[in-house]
Amino acid sequence: PPLIQAQSAIFQSSLGKSIQLRCSAVVPFDTKIYWHRIDNNTTIKFRQQQKQKTAGDIIQTVLYLKEIDKTDFGLYSCIADSKAGQSHATIELREHRRSTNSKVIENNDLSTSRMTMLKRNKISDQTTMSIETSQASSCFSLLYLSFTMIQIILYNLT
Repeated sequence: PPLIQAQSAIFQSSLGKSIQLRCSAVVPFDTKIYWHRIDNNTTIKFRQQQKQKTAGDIIQTVLYLKEIDKTDFGLYSCIADSKAGQSHATIELREHRRSTNSKVIENNDLSTSRMTMLKRNKISDQTTMSIETSQASSCFSLLYLSFTMIQIILYNLT
């Protein structure tokens, strides 16, 4: 059966935001990949879009959810279906809520722990912003690399 993995098992988002749920699969040529809600409702709505990218035996699929509303929170399954079998990876989309007890730090203020971390790593605050935004793409790159390694191992075993 196809080998499939989600970028993350739990994903948090706020109401009104747009997000991307990602998964990758090492698959035979006849494989179909699609997204499904665990409650058996398909995820095709006017605010949702699916895109796939293929590189050899690896397919990366992204489900775009625009302007999240309460009905979007729940379990999503990325399914790889082929003649060899079926595999799936599940992602839970949760609502991200700010704690009422949390202190909001102004843009020009740094907490002591954050300032210590920045000094230790010799990084400016502006650089940290770009690191935070590229964290998701870095995670996805690691996922892609792990699938490539699995593919190489499986190829050498056969």
